[in-house]
Amino acid sequence: MTGQNTLDICCLGPGETTVNLKAVVATQLKVNILTRKGFRALEGVNVEDGEVTTFYDSSDGASYAVRDVLQLKIWKKGQGKSGRHRFYVATDDSIELRHQCHAILGGDCYVGDKSTENDIPVAVSQLSKQSKDDKEKQDKDKKEKQARLEQQNKERRDREKKQAEQKK
Repeated sequence: MTGQNTLDICCLGPGETTVNLKAVVATQLKVNILTRKGFRALEGVNVEDGEVTTFYDSSDGASYAVRDVLQLKIWKKGQGKSGRHRFYVATDDSIELRHQCHAILGGDCYVGDKSTENDIPVAVSQLSKQSKDDKEKQDKDKKEKQARLEQQNKERRDREKKQAEQKK
């Protein structure tokens, strides 16, 4: 793969620990692949055992042998937006020798929250607009909370005033 786009990503490993991975983006590949090196870095993650070895070919002529499958919650290093993606585990170490990486992200894998200068596929998301009813409820709850806090503060000041008078 010439002109590889690389990306530093993070994922949740065993025990909800954050694991840093180096990924190569292969826009012509239809699946995400976790190299043996990446799989070792995530030792202990839940894996679905594949029954047979499957081969995926990329348009650059590379063939990838994979078997097991796992779901990883990944995000672009330094960003907060994460997504859950399916990764196939490579059956041999030759992939990481070719790419020096933990993972190969296929063209359909979106990571992060904005486009990058190298057109690495990344997702854009935003919150949906709040309905008028939800906005009114939120405002009402906020006013009620503020009124409770003011009442609590008034009661506290009254107690402090009484205590001060009793000490005189």
